[in-house]
Amino acid sequence: RRFRKVIIKPNQLEAVDIKEMMIKDPIYITASQHGLPVSRAVFLMRKHRINSLMMTDENRELKGIISLEEAQDGNQERRIGDAVHAISGSLRTTDSFSDALKYFVETEEEFLAVTDESNRLEGLITRKGVSKQLEKLL
Repeated sequence: RRFRKVIIKPNQLEAVDIKEMMIKDPIYITASQHGLPVSRAVFLMRKHRINSLMMTDENRELKGIISLEEAQDGNQERRIGDAVHAISGSLRTTDSFSDALKYFVETEEEFLAVTDESNRLEGLITRKGVSKQLEKLL
């Protein structure tokens, strides 16, 4: 099979609006739930078929993340707050598709939180969504 060279111009990447491709109502938990057993977080992740949950405060300001792997450590007494850690990165709603693409190229993460200028959770972008958007540009 022959491969053909494909060139995507920077202006094509900049034309993609982050707000249009993000998942606008992601599943998350609030910091008020930090005292609940991690089994509650595991239940939510399994119910919604996701492998991590973002945590916000009551104003939806992004505070951290808990992964399914971290939550399933076998410690029945562990609380959600003990399993939450800082989030590795996020995009602003004003950032570009190029910024999202760069993040997924440089990391192994499956999703990226999208926040507004006040760090309030607006949505998320997935690795799969970025791949689909690239296919549309080809």
